[in-house]
Amino acid sequence: QFAEAAAMCESLRPPAERLRRRCQARAELEVVRAQLQELLPGSPEGAVASAEALLRSGEARDERIAPLLAQAMELDRVATYGARMAEQAADLLARLGAAQALFDTDVVPRLGMAVAAATADEAERQRCELQAAEAHEEAMRRLAETEARGVVAELLAASERG
Repeated sequence: QFAEAAAMCESLRPPAERLRRRCQARAELEVVRAQLQELLPGSPEGAVASAEALLRSGEARDERIAPLLAQAMELDRVATYGARMAEQAADLLARLGAAQALFDTDVVPRLGMAVAAATADEAERQRCELQAAEAHEEAMRRLAETEARGVVAELLAASERG
């Protein structure tokens, strides 16, 4: 069960990392949107749309708008979660991190050595079984050779007698 739990924890790392990246992208997107909002104070909700319209019309006076808009577009592509979903995912990641930390600090030290010792014992047992099987095969081969020599010796003796 320990090995299954450890494997399960390990298998959760890649999806958790993807979740973390998406949450980070959402947080960065919110920062970029706030920066655009500061540059375009007349558009409370649609700072990105306002920035796009300004750039298309050629009325953008601040050179910081274009790079911020490009960054917002890229982050919007990566940040597939909305703000509420990102918040829920961040909460889930925090709980997963806490569970992983407890597993690493409480369970692994107690059971990790025992599992490693049991694994080593099993490997030694298998090695001994393999050696015993090889020794048995060698003994059977020698017995067959001895019997074959005995039959050959009898045939030679019989041919010399008769």
